Amino acid sequence: MQFINLRERKKRLRLIKLFLPVITALLFSVSFAPFHPFLRFFIFFAFIPYLFAILHCKKRVFLTGFAFGFLSNAGILWWISAMIVEDVSKILIASGVVILILYLSVYWGLVAFLISRIKKVSIAIFAFPFFWVSLEFMRSLTSQLGFPWGAVGYSLSNIPSMIQLASITGLSGISFSIIFYNSLIYWSISQKRWKKCIGGLSIFLLLLIVHAASGNLVLSSGKKEETVKVSLIQANILPEIKRESEVDERISVLRSMTLDAALRGSDLIVWSETSIPCFYRENSDCIKRIKDIVKESAIPVIAGAPEYKRKERHIYNSAFLISGDGKTIGRYRKIYLVPFGEHLPFDNTFPSLKKIHLGQGNFSSGKELTVLSQGKFRFSVLICFESIFPRLVRKLVNNGAELLVNITEDSWFGRTPGAYQHAEMAIIRAVENRISIARCGNSGISMLIDPYGRVLKTSRIFERTIIEGEIPLRKGASFYTTYGDLFTWLIVAVSIVLFVFSFTPFFRRQSPPF
Repeated sequence: MQFINLRERKKRLRLIKLFLPVITALLFSVSFAPFHPFLRFFIFFAFIPYLFAILHCKKRVFLTGFAFGFLSNAGILWWISAMIVEDVSKILIASGVVILILYLSVYWGLVAFLISRIKKVSIAIFAFPFFWVSLEFMRSLTSQLGFPWGAVGYSLSNIPSMIQLASITGLSGISFSIIFYNSLIYWSISQKRWKKCIGGLSIFLLLLIVHAASGNLVLSSGKKEETVKVSLIQANILPEIKRESEVDERISVLRSMTLDAALRGSDLIVWSETSIPCFYRENSDCIKRIKDIVKESAIPVIAGAPEYKRKERHIYNSAFLISGDGKTIGRYRKIYLVPFGEHLPFDNTFPSLKKIHLGQGNFSSGKELTVLSQGKFRFSVLICFESIFPRLVRKLVNNGAELLVNITEDSWFGRTPGAYQHAEMAIIRAVENRISIARCGNSGISMLIDPYGRVLKTSRIFERTIIEGEIPLRKGASFYTTYGDLFTWLIVAVSIVLFVFSFTPFFRRQSPPF
């Protein structure tokens, strides 16, 4: 009878383990955009099934973690397969999505492996946030294969009181707090003594209250700074119109909206990525027409356009600053290109890769951390997904930018979560560097974000509109801007120490507490 009960118990445990990755994937997925802010708090519980499974897994620990990662990443990245990409087959896109999800899932597997190396369960539970943040950080370091999309900290990006820590620690501090809360809750509910359980959960609630209260205190104590008025032209010109090269229609829309914005007054008018419907050549008829619009408005315009350098045979995804009298007074070339979209990774190192055509563009990356000057303020431009790379943004701010302008073309995302997730990442960059961001998307989402991550104004996707408003200029530097990823490197150092100590007798395994 005892043998039958034991067998039944093992059978139930195996059944539970099968559902655990699904539970984590569901909680993880609804914690990101475009879901309601209330649902974002599920992220504090999303990793409890993951911890349970890893601590009860005697074999194939890496594969167990990998399975959790595969379902969870699929839950927030499925929309990539629905993207509208010119000249690229759906099969190729779907294959790319599967490869990307497999790649990201490896990190979940590695974290599981590292946790399993620590034989003392109570230490393993609280080593989890260190290992997680270290590997999350590592996958964002390179511009060639870096893809920090879906980093845990982004789940709280639309709750300003919960993200103020980023001005000190960067995104990693938010991620660490989230994973630590998961560990604390798991430790609490796994205790056999109810007093320890209640005590642990009380500490969690206390920390959560302090976290939110300190954030609200920072928000309420913000100083009033000098402001500038910015107008964002969300032209909502659909990709099919761009592909058909209907230059007249596009220029007509841009002219009408720009002159409308000029009538309301502005210090800077922003057009989206590749909004100019031709290569930017000074003497071309197309560019002359663009400059005439700017002269008519008498207000500087920053606009995205492709740029071709005939001598070097290089194509750049660029942004040009045109003064109110129609002169080109500045240019920024995109540094971080979209892998497999704008180029193949490492194609500069191995030029023969440029001969491979999978439907990607063959853009060259810019080299200069450009800061543009417009009258009373200086600003830098981020093109498309450059806004998801903290270290690039920090370099631009340290170079003297008082405002960031993010121009993007997100119509390829359609009405999927991708557009919302992409937009919310810019909020964290604003908090990290205590700098305002004016984000202009062709089809949305366009936003004005203050240095504390509050969205002052925003647009809906796929609407033709002008977003305008006053936003503060940066004065002074945040701790993160000055010292960078100091907090994260300390986390990495602790992770290395924990891994080394996992080989010592002190970390011998105990029975799982739950």
